[in-house]
Amino acid sequence: MILSMITKNSAEKVGADFEAVWVSSLQVPYRAIILVDDSDTPKTREFVKRFADAHGKELVVERSRLYGWHKPTRATARQTAIDIFFERFSDEWLFFLDDDFILRSGWWEEARGYVEEPRVGLVWGIDYTPRWQERAAWVRVRGFDEVTHAIENFKVRGGLHDTLLRRRALEGVKIPPWLNVFEDAWVKKYVECKGWEWRIVKTGGDHLRDETTGGYERADFYIMAYVSSALKLEPVSWRSFLKALLGLPGYVYYSAKAYGLRLALQRGIDKWRHRVIYRWLLLRHKRNEDPCHVVITSSLSPPR
Repeated sequence: MILSMITKNSAEKVGADFEAVWVSSLQVPYRAIILVDDSDTPKTREFVKRFADAHGKELVVERSRLYGWHKPTRATARQTAIDIFFERFSDEWLFFLDDDFILRSGWWEEARGYVEEPRVGLVWGIDYTPRWQERAAWVRVRGFDEVTHAIENFKVRGGLHDTLLRRRALEGVKIPPWLNVFEDAWVKKYVECKGWEWRIVKTGGDHLRDETTGGYERADFYIMAYVSSALKLEPVSWRSFLKALLGLPGYVYYSAKAYGLRLALQRGIDKWRHRVIYRWLLLRHKRNEDPCHVVITSSLSPPR
């Protein structure tokens, strides 16, 4: 098994928790590390080299290959790791771990049973988000618990923060290099379209990113809708758009329950506007093409 991490100034951004991320990974029996590091300083790769040396792990370090795009993205970093995996190693499993994700004790004990199932091509662990207080409040007032919400979100868009991928399930994938977001959805859809099953590790781990620092740009919001529409991740219809358009009272009501009356109108309108725009963009980019054809042939062009 090979572990891969994509990083950009992670040692500085994650801080003291960066070591805890790596220590938590030792429960997984990987023998080598693929580090795709697009950092501005050498601190991250120097830390990972010390860790690899201390624990007897082979280490391969590269920057993102750009694949014809003009700058590194999450997609170029993921694809670089995947290509190195196929070029340099013959192992059956590639394990993606994010730089701010601490595996909970017992993650591997639960995951190893799924790895042994011959039809499983992807094993994903729930991302618990202890720092996302506002989102947690919103989820609770809507009647969901943390585990159910995380699983339903994964079913829509996948996730690569703590994910095992079988070699044959991943073989041939080409992630569009402009995907700075939803590259995880692309990979999950690819695995499904090749006929492989996925499993969920409920032990999961703690995602340390603050809820207001996702690292996304404004354009990424439009990419999310564009890719979601192309891959049919969510319903794309006038009915779903009209439901969002008429949903302002509900957003204000739940915002009042989650955040209090003082913030109810502001937060409710913000959430409502975001949802209406997103549903409109889904309609705008609606395609009749089979999503499996899209991911298998990697035929999706950047949005205009």
